Parts: sequence; C-alpha cells; structure tokens
Amino acid sequence: MPVTDWDGKTDSNILWKTKMPGYSHSSPIVAGDRVFTLAAQDLLAAEHNSLVCVDARNGKILWRRFMDTIPLLPKEEREKARALWDDLCVRVKKARDGGINGKWGMLCGLPQKEHKGLLQELAECSIYVPHYGALIGQTWPSPVSDGTNVYVCTANNYVGCFDRSGKCLWAVCDRDPPALRRAIGRGRDQIGMTSPLLHGDRLIVVGGFAGGKRHRVRVYDKRTGVKMWERPGWQARDMGGTPVVVSLEYLDVVVCPNSWVFRLDDGRLMAGWGIDRAEKQPEFLPRCLHGDQSPVCHGNRVYYVVDGNTGGEKVSHPGVLAIELESVSRDEIKWRILWHDTSKRHGNYNGTRSLVYSKGKMYDIETDSTLRVRDATTGKLLHKFDFKLPDEALPASMNHAPGGYGPVTGYAGTYALAGNHVFLKRNHGRFAVLRVDGKPERVSTPRLYSSWELAGQDRNRDPRYENIGWENGFGFSHLSFSGSRMFVRSFDALYCIGE
Repeated sequence: MPVTDWDGKTDSNILWKTKMPGYSHSSPIVAGDRVFTLAAQDLLAAEHNSLVCVDARNGKILWRRFMDTIPLLPKEEREKARALWDDLCVRVKKARDGGINGKWGMLCGLPQKEHKGLLQELAECSIYVPHYGALIGQTWPSPVSDGTNVYVCTANNYVGCFDRSGKCLWAVCDRDPPALRRAIGRGRDQIGMTSPLLHGDRLIVVGGFAGGKRHRVRVYDKRTGVKMWERPGWQARDMGGTPVVVSLEYLDVVVCPNSWVFRLDDGRLMAGWGIDRAEKQPEFLPRCLHGDQSPVCHGNRVYYVVDGNTGGEKVSHPGVLAIELESVSRDEIKWRILWHDTSKRHGNYNGTRSLVYSKGKMYDIETDSTLRVRDATTGKLLHKFDFKLPDEALPASMNHAPGGYGPVTGYAGTYALAGNHVFLKRNHGRFAVLRVDGKPERVSTPRLYSSWELAGQDRNRDPRYENIGWENGFGFSHLSFSGSRMFVRSFDALYCIGE
C-alpha cells in the first residue's frame, strides 16, 4: 500500500527526485527496477525527443536515447529534411532573439502565416512541428513495456522498440499519406499520438491530428516493427485517449475512444455507434464520445466518458456510458447500451480523465472535485462525495486554465486506484487521497511543488512556457505504482514517493 501523505517542501516521504532532461506530459511506467518516460528538450537542442531510463531504486538516470525520424526517411529525402529542419531552427532562434516566443497560436515562436511554406515543406517530409510550443515537442505519449522491451511512439510518427540496456531493436517512421501531410503542413491543427498499447505480439498505435477525420489506427508486430494493418477511423474532437482490446468469444477487437471497433487480426471495421445508422440509437452517441479519454473495459463491457462539449456544441447527455459487446461469429458483433448515467452536475465533462474500474465498481472524478462511485453492472450511483482541496494561494497566472475550462483549482487532473485509496493529482501539484473501501472520505491533501514555485518564480512570465500544461508544472501525466511506491512526473522532474 503506498503512503497517503507527503510534502514537497520538507521532502517527507519523498525517497528521491530526479530532474528530467526535458519537459513532457509523458507518464512514467515501471518495469522491474527501472522507470521509463519521455522527454523533450527545446526545439533548438541537438536531442529534441528522447526516451529516458531511470533506476527505480535511487532515481539515477541510466541512459537516454534520442528518437529522430530523419534517419528513418528514404535516403533521397534525408538531406532535404535535415536542411529544412536546420532552416527552421535558424528562424526560431532569430525570432527569439527578437523577443518573439512560442505563445499560443504560434508554432515554435514563429507566426504561422509568415512561415507556412517552410512548415508545409517539413510536413511533406513527415516532420511535424509542435503546435503547443517548442518545449513539449512530440512527447505527449507514454511508453509501454512487456517487461522485457520498451515500446515508444511520438507525434512525429516515430515508433520504436528498445531493450532494457537502451539498444534500439527496431524503429520506423510510418509516414502519413501525402494529402494528410499537406493538410498538416498548413499548421492549423494539433499533431498528436496517443500512448501505444500492447496485446500479445501486437503493438497498437493511434495518431493523426485533431480538427478533422484524419486519425489512423495502426498495428505492428512488436518483434519486428512490421506493420500488420492500418485503417483510418477516428471521428473525435480530440485524441488523447488510447484504445482498449476486448476479447470476445470468436475474436479480439480494438475499441477506440470514439467507439469504432476493429478486428484485431486484420483491421476490419466491425462496428461504430455513430456510423451504424441501421441501429436505432440515442442522438448523443454519434457526436459526443470524446476522443480525449480512454475507454475502460472489463470482460465484454466497455465504459466511456461522454463529453458535454464536443465540436463546439453543448450536449444534453454528458456522463458515463456502459456498452456490452457480443460476437455472433468472427465476422459479426452486436452491441447494446447497458446504462447511461447523466447524474453529473456540469455540462462539460472534458475535465474528467479516464474512468477507473475495480471490483465491480466504476470511479470518476469531475472538475468540481466530486467523486462518483457507481455499480459497474447497473450504473446505480453508490456514493457521491464532494471533497475540496485547501484554499491555498496560487500565482496569478495559475488562477485559470486556458480554453475556457475555468479555475485550475477545479480541473480534474488524473487519478488512480491503489489498494483501497484513490489518488488524485491536480495539474498544479495538489493531490487528494480518498479512502473508498466504504463510504468515501478524504484522508489527506499533500502537495508537490514545481521548481519554479520552490524558487519563488512565476514561470509564465516567460511566454515560451505558455500553454504547455495549463499554466502549471505538473501537466497531464498519470500516476504509476510499484509495490508500496508511487512515481509522479512533473514537467521537469520525476518523483518517487514512499517510506
């Protein structure tokens, strides 16, 4: 059981803290005595995107490996791509020297209109420039491990496999179709790649860019990196969620966050409530399954967060949705809605991260600091617990999250279940630990502090840092547990919490 209280100022119950070589939203994963995560240095750094391996016992960085797509391009394109990238770096440096930084609405400090031609040329070479500023790079996804090797992907379409010693076993740059590369090169949308998923000898990767129906589902042989199949199939406003694999009687299927279902063997589209007009379905299903949250499965049941603000439209049915799948044969599946709980308070569910399932119960936490516990079979609301974090002063720039999501103090962040406690991490370093083996109760509200806070600085006075993590230092990374230890990633550090 992990500890339930710690303090970032006194280092109470903090076993070690390691500064990361770059910023990222990537979550830490634990494989034996090693912790893996991604990091992105500044765009102008020699090694922009990298995989980092840390000793779980003492926090020592064992190795880093750079993930560069240019060496993976066809030979005739490498020289052109490198020259274009060098040109981009020169322009970024010149812009920064002139006082222009990577604010929201700019790509790496460059006004999009003035440099659209260069950005589109880079996209033609499958080099996508980060929309969220130069400091995060393409390292939003988290790595995944089978205990022997580590598998990674970036928003630059890099997919690779490393062993525990850091040797690259294989790597590919799976280029997008020319039409998509040209569209991305216009620089209007966010490039993204969700965290990869392992199932048997298959590695499942989803990537593309938000704002259009251009996401792709790809499945690789994890041993060789050979692509087994690829399908377009993502209709969602955002794309932060990772698919799940559901094993049915006659086949295994890949279930995407937007509810499209593909046969794992060959990628055949089996179902998609939102495209299957032959079935009578509630009007909310086609348009409000938000791709930013991962579905959760248990047996043949799949649970979704239903967003209340999708594509700019307010939807009157936000909440939690449970669907049951059944395979009639290898070529046919059926589905039915088990329940749809709309007992939430607000119309926008975007602040809720993915659901948590345990022992027949479903847990979710809303933006308003409300924990809901439901019976996973019936959807019956078992407990509703309103908890509040201490009213501590925050820097002025951390009072609100951009994009209209309200105060940062109300943004849901990420949470996980360990033992009989729910651990919630807010994006600004505040935590809540809730005991849930009976009637929920708040156990503690520990804090971690970003390096900027500890130094008495407000990092958002430097506009390069704007909008890389909702104006705070802890971002969207998830918590990881190993035995009695918990691992937490901030933008610039990795923590190990325990006794």
